[in-house]
Amino acid sequence: MQFFQLPPNYELPLPPKKNYVKIITGGLTALPTFAHPKTVRDLLVTAPTIRAASEGAVICLFGCASTPPVGAVTSLHQALISGPMMEVLQWKKCETISSNFAGMEFYNLKGFVLADENRMEICFIQFWAAGRGIDCGLHDHSDVKGDAAFCETHLCLYNGTSEGGMVSRDSND
Repeated sequence: MQFFQLPPNYELPLPPKKNYVKIITGGLTALPTFAHPKTVRDLLVTAPTIRAASEGAVICLFGCASTPPVGAVTSLHQALISGPMMEVLQWKKCETISSNFAGMEFYNLKGFVLADENRMEICFIQFWAAGRGIDCGLHDHSDVKGDAAFCETHLCLYNGTSEGGMVSRDSND
């Protein structure tokens, strides 16, 4: 996973592997910026390059040599973080945060702020991992008043069962 701040109309060559791009701000000329509410959009980019739109873009680029088969990740120990500050980025069971998740295979990885060159916050990055069949709870922060109000955009890196995550099961949604 790498983060890039792309100037307007900048073309970024992509590594020769499967590349997935999450747009954080701005836009790219060949990808829609956001999926429609409560929908799923594939982040796979098959082109050898991506180009920032006229306003530029901040993106997260995920790359992998191949797509893992369903069930390939069987333990959170297979998703350990390595690199700078890895001692800070350790998975913790969510039951230590809220009793609503007691006994569930639901984990949180300490989040971090993504900032620009002037140290202005672009967004807060937070990672979650859920076991098979765990409903992480669809929720809405729009009713929060003041500085605590925020918007969440979810990105599922791997949903091997298609049965978990933050989803709405209400057919009216």
